[in-house]
Amino acid sequence: MNGHANTRVRRSRLLRVALVGLTAIALAFSTVATPANAATVSTVTIKIATKNGVGAPGLYVALGDTIKKTKADGTVRFKRVKSGKQRIVVSVTKGLVTTGWQYSEKIKVPAKKKATVTVRTSSLTVVKGKVTRKKKAVKKKVVSVFLPQAIYQAKTDKNGKYAIAVPKPLRSSYQYPAKIAVDLGNGRLVYAKNNLRVSTAKKYRLSWNAANTVNIKVTSDPVKGAIAGTIRDASGARAAGVKVHVETVNPSGVVVRTALTGAKGRFSIGGLPKATYRVYAVDPDQYSDVVTKSAVATVKVGAKKISVGTLSLPKVGDITAPITAPASRSNGVRIVLQDEAGSEVASNFTYVSDPPAATNAKFQNVPVGRYRVVLAGMNTASAYFDVAAGGVVTAPALLIPTTVKANGKVTLPDNSGISASVQALDSNGTWGEWGYSSTDGAFTISDLGPGAHKIYAFRNGTVTSGANKVKLAQVAPVQINVTAGVPLTGVNVSLNLGGTATGKVIDAKTKKTIERVQVVATRVVATGHDELDVVRAATTAKGTFRLQGLAPGVDYRVAFVDGDGVYRTSWYSNANTASKAKLLKVSAAKSVTLTTAKLKR
Repeated sequence: MNGHANTRVRRSRLLRVALVGLTAIALAFSTVATPANAATVSTVTIKIATKNGVGAPGLYVALGDTIKKTKADGTVRFKRVKSGKQRIVVSVTKGLVTTGWQYSEKIKVPAKKKATVTVRTSSLTVVKGKVTRKKKAVKKKVVSVFLPQAIYQAKTDKNGKYAIAVPKPLRSSYQYPAKIAVDLGNGRLVYAKNNLRVSTAKKYRLSWNAANTVNIKVTSDPVKGAIAGTIRDASGARAAGVKVHVETVNPSGVVVRTALTGAKGRFSIGGLPKATYRVYAVDPDQYSDVVTKSAVATVKVGAKKISVGTLSLPKVGDITAPITAPASRSNGVRIVLQDEAGSEVASNFTYVSDPPAATNAKFQNVPVGRYRVVLAGMNTASAYFDVAAGGVVTAPALLIPTTVKANGKVTLPDNSGISASVQALDSNGTWGEWGYSSTDGAFTISDLGPGAHKIYAFRNGTVTSGANKVKLAQVAPVQINVTAGVPLTGVNVSLNLGGTATGKVIDAKTKKTIERVQVVATRVVATGHDELDVVRAATTAKGTFRLQGLAPGVDYRVAFVDGDGVYRTSWYSNANTASKAKLLKVSAAKSVTLTTAKLKR
C-alpha cells in the first residue's frame, strides 16, 4: 500500500510540472504572435468611386501582388490585409505592369477584422443607363463609350442596365463629347437617341462631378451585313488595338467604317448594306516612312456576316537610295517610292549637299515587296528592286538630269490672265514643283526633266460671272515635251467657267432628308489628277448639296455614298450600279438640278 501511495504522489507531481511547462510555452507563443505594436490582419472592402460617391465598376485594383476587379457597385474585397497605410493602384487594364489610365493612392486600413475604405477621385466618371427595345430589356449586349482617344465598354445585365467607368483623359480631349452605342451583335451599332450613323449621333459632354445617365431605346434595327476577321502583326501574333478600314470599291476609296481590334486581334464591323468592299488594317504605332497596311481583302457583303479570315501586317525593311546631282546643282529634290502598281507609297525631300558626290535618301520600315525610286517631276526612275524583312537594301543609283524651266500664262475664256496654282505631272505619275501665276496669269515652273509632262492649273474660290459666283475648271491638261537644256516658253493653260449641279438626298423609305452624305462626281475619262478628275460635296442638314467647278462639256458619273456605311451607294438617276447610272454633263457657268437621290438601307 505504501509503495502504491508513493507512486501516485510522484505521478501527481510530474503532472503538475508538465501543466506548468505547457502553460509557460503557450504564454510564450502568445507573446510572440501578438506583440503590442503588431499590425492587425483584416478583411478590407475598398470602394472606388467618383467625386460624388458613385461606384466605378470594371476597374482593376492592385494591392500588393493581388489584383481584383471592381463589382457593379465599385467595390473589391481583399483578405489578410495588415492595418495601417497601404498603396493601391487603380487601372483600366489588368496586370502588375499596366497600360493606359492609372490612379494611385495611399489608403489607411483600420485595425478591425472587417473594414471598408472608400476612395473618391475626380479622375473618374460613370456612364450608366438602360437599353430597351419595345420597352423590353436588351440583355447581354456590349455598350461602348467612344472618346477621341479611347473606348470603354460593359455588357448590359438581365435588366438591360449597364454602368461604365470612364477615366478622365490625361490630355484636354476630355473636353470633347462622347458618343454612346450598343452593339446588337457582329458590330451592328445603334447610338443613343436611336441613331445608326456615327456622323450624326448625339454627342454627350460628360460630367466629371456626377454620374451620366444615358438610356438607349432601340427602334431601328441595323441591316445584318457584317465583316469579321483577325489581324496579326508581322511576327504572327494577334494584334490588339489596330485600326481596320472598310472602304468602297465603286466609287473607289471612300472609307465607310473603321473599328479597332480587340485583345485577341479580332474585329467585327456590322450594319453594312449590300455592296463590295475592301478591308485592310493599318498599324497605328509603328514608326514608318509609309503607312503600314495589311493585305487587302475584297469581299461582297450581303445579309450575313462575311469572314475575311486572317489579315497580317507585313514585315518591313529599310531602303537607301543614292542620288547624284550635276556639279552645277545645289538645291534639293523630292524622292518618291513607288510600288509595282505605280502608286506612291512614300516620299521625302533630299537636299543634295555636295554634288557631284552621292547623297543617300532613306526610307525606313517599308513593307516587304517590290519598289522603285523616282525623281519627282523629272521623268527619271530606277529599276525595280526587292525589299526584304529586317534588312537594308540599296536601290540602284540615280543621276538627277539636266532640268529646265517652263514659262507660260493661265488664261480665262476671254484670254485675260488670272492667278492660279500650276503643276506638272511627269510620265512616271509624279508631281514636280508648284508654280504660281501672277494676276496677269504669267507663271514659271522649274525642274522639269526631259520627256513628256501634263500641265495642270487650279484656283480656289470663285469668280463672278454675271450675277453668279462660279468656280473655275480645267477641261483637259496641257501636254508638253521637254528637251534637256532647252527652256520652254509660251505654255498657255486655259481655265473655264465651271458648271454647277445641285440636288437633295432623302431616305427612300421615310422620305426624310439625309445629311452628311458624300456626293462624288468622277470624270468618265480620267486625266490622271484626282483634284481635276473628282468633284466632291456633302449634303447639308437639310439634305441638299452643291457640286461646283464641274468642267463644261465633260461626262461625269455621280455617286451618293454614305460615309457611315448605313445606306447603300446610289448613283445619279437612282441607279443601283455605276454602269446603269445616267451621266452628268454641264455647261459653263450654268447650274442643273439633279433628280432627288433616294438611298436605301
